[in-house]
Amino acid sequence: MIWLVLEVRSKPPQRAAAVNIQDLFPLKLRKTTRVLVVKPTVGKADEVPVLENIVTDNRKLIKLDVFVNDEDDKPEEVDRAEYAGGFTQDTNGGYKL
Repeated sequence: MIWLVLEVRSKPPQRAAAVNIQDLFPLKLRKTTRVLVVKPTVGKADEVPVLENIVTDNRKLIKLDVFVNDEDDKPEEVDRAEYAGGFTQDTNGGYKL
């Protein structure tokens, strides 16, 4: 996904257009992928991102890191993102199928 940053001085910054979640997923993670998830405005409970139904090839090394930006941060400012967690799958010596 490529982020396009436009500077318009007379108007507030434009937000990314909403995407139908059904059109986006399932997603093949072959490169860095960024997804903007809108934080609900009601309630002050902590949000917990949940990644489910990840299908991997158990013959390959898989590493998945999740970073979360604060609502005031810009998506392209990765240096301000907080590390939320990760997943690593080791090939474990190469099982034969």
